Amino acid sequence: MVMVSFKNSLSVISRMGLYAGILAVCPLSLTLCSSAQAAPVETTPGNNIELGLELETNFWKAVLEKDVKKYSDKLSHIDQNIINNGDVSDKIQKIAALSSLLFSDFAIQNAVVTKTDDHLIISYNLILIEQATSTTFHVLTTWKEHDKQWKIVSQAFFGTLG
Repeated sequence: MVMVSFKNSLSVISRMGLYAGILAVCPLSLTLCSSAQAAPVETTPGNNIELGLELETNFWKAVLEKDVKKYSDKLSHIDQNIINNGDVSDKIQKIAALSSLLFSDFAIQNAVVTKTDDHLIISYNLILIEQATSTTFHVLTTWKEHDKQWKIVSQAFFGTLG
């Protein structure tokens, strides 16, 4: 089981919204986050799971902490995103949406990683937690390494998102 979770004292969710309310709050116990999950899958040998989880965890931790500079620096200038209703956004729209997102904790589960020389693709379940409720959605992120820095070039968000 791979699960990454961080607590923070930020205010609870006053509204859930990634791209204008696409996340629907689902009442689930926090114990779901600690329940048994399938082992992560690595499609190439090495430390790809660890690298993928580190990149995503650092990104979502910066979002949780409202560190706009930190998470926006992780986005490529060509960042492009899509949600399950087909809406596409760019880096500026994504930063605005992430800035309005409030949650008190998060967990990453069921990571699957594929890596080539300078690209890393990771899919996983992202659980945003507010007290005793959580919202789970599926994320697919493509990272590209350039000058020894990893940047997100695209993300897709799927699931019961709104």
